[in-house]
Amino acid sequence: MKKQTLILALAACLMGIAVTIFLLFNTSGPDASRMKIIYIALIILLLHGCYRAAKHIKSGGRKPEIIDTKKRLEECYSTRQVVVRFFDPRDMHFRTSLNLFILVAAALLASPVVFQLLLALTILVKALLLWKEIKYANIYQEAIVKIMNSNIEDEKQEIDEVRVNDIVDMLTQNKRQCIYYAFTPQNTSPLPIGSSKFGGQPDVPDTFRWPTDKSGRPLSLLLQIDCADTAPHDEEHLLPSSGHLYFFYELGEMDWESKNGNVRVIYHDSTAGPLHRCDFPDTLAAEYRLKECALQFSRHDSYISFEDLCDLSLQCNYDDCDNYYEAIERLKIEHPNEDECIGSMLGYADLVQNAIVDNLDEQVLLLQLFSIEAHGDKELMFGDCGTIYFYMSREALQKKDFDQLTFELQCF
Repeated sequence: MKKQTLILALAACLMGIAVTIFLLFNTSGPDASRMKIIYIALIILLLHGCYRAAKHIKSGGRKPEIIDTKKRLEECYSTRQVVVRFFDPRDMHFRTSLNLFILVAAALLASPVVFQLLLALTILVKALLLWKEIKYANIYQEAIVKIMNSNIEDEKQEIDEVRVNDIVDMLTQNKRQCIYYAFTPQNTSPLPIGSSKFGGQPDVPDTFRWPTDKSGRPLSLLLQIDCADTAPHDEEHLLPSSGHLYFFYELGEMDWESKNGNVRVIYHDSTAGPLHRCDFPDTLAAEYRLKECALQFSRHDSYISFEDLCDLSLQCNYDDCDNYYEAIERLKIEHPNEDECIGSMLGYADLVQNAIVDNLDEQVLLLQLFSIEAHGDKELMFGDCGTIYFYMSREALQKKDFDQLTFELQCF
């Protein structure tokens, strides 16, 4: 369809709307009420005509109805989705709205027999179209599944069994224990003073001063951890066994590194005095005051990431990607509930991009915090579904010198 024709159609619909509105407000007589209903239905029809014409113009007149239908069906993964999209007004073609207008007019002006015949014919035609779309969607999805299975088989053929076994042995020999932390299924608010938690107001001693970055912006409390909760899971006794750790981060700019003082880890020794709940600073925006939620901890096996293996030249290179993930699959790693787990301490990092530190024996993963996507009323995104990482040297960790940090944000 030529663009000029579409522009004329759009102009005709707009003119028709103007004329119909005039008739709507100037019709009188015994049949005025029925005619006004028809005029309103006609206005809706012409508005839809404007929408379809504009959509045709935007697509350059290249049969958008066929393109739209095909794209819509390819995005459906079940019969229910096909039915929902079929009745979506945004996908309705002009001929469908014309049919509805004819039915409205027939109901008001024609005999009951004529209206019932038209209604039955419309239902029959639409039922056949819906059946055809469901059939097409099923065929398309079956084809996609076959292609995916074929690709999986091709990938399996490229696996080097010798390398996979070598990597399994290497991963097993270098396995470490990590501490996962997750939201508790049950959460009462406010939490008791000193509880391990995500967000909220920190429970701190009287000497506490709310941390800010070099520009004076207040940082947000990400986590408050009671070290007594992590001690039973810390086999190497790397973390303090008592006291509290507080992790702060500036959520406005979200600098990728800690060059502007945007990150702070504070340790409070339990012998340094009682705790009280500190109010948020007035300059901390409401959107950066994270809602508190209690945490629970559990110990799990942790295996070195593929990125660390390659970047640190530890018996692996980037050609081993398929072999590495095949090895990980064979290890049958037990993961915590992904809907509740939000990060881990110690062990190895789940890197999104490249290695962060150059020596995994000297540098300890103090903490990693994943992006939180729509978990109830809690949501926190680091870039595009990223993760933030806190590393410390073993020496600094033993001295409880939490100013000696390596921080990085990585995302997809």
